[in-house]
Amino acid sequence: MNILIIDDEKDCCFALENFIKQIPNCYPLSINSSLKALILIKEKEFDLIFCDIDMPELNGIELL
Repeated sequence: MNILIIDDEKDCCFALENFIKQIPNCYPLSINSSLKALILIKEKEFDLIFCDIDMPELNGIELL
């Protein structure tokens, strides 16, 4: 399962990514820019997305 983590706080991305890595067959990828995430979502397919709501460039609701 490909999982995308979007959060402007690097520590949150790091913690969630490390937790998910422990789950078999789960492949997390974290990014801390909502604008870069938008580009990535167009290029790659994800089964699950964890997205922060309060981000500076583009908030999570607008992104989704």
